[in-house]
Amino acid sequence: MESRVSALESEIAELKQELISSADLIKALAEQNSQLVQAVSALQKRARLLLVAVAALGVGVAVVATLLFIR
Repeated sequence: MESRVSALESEIAELKQELISSADLIKALAEQNSQLVQAVSALQKRARLLLVAVAALGVGVAVVATLLFIR
């Protein structure tokens, strides 16, 4: 009986350690996820800015081409 109790106590200690390790991993993954969300947000803003710049450049090229064509 004593050996069974000792084995169960040992298993409980191992499970507690696994629980702590899992909690640490979840915390680290949540932190990484937050950083990734921020990075994606920044990239989306840059993509929108680039789209606006390309559109403005396209309009400028069209205006110049039209002015050259009219002459």
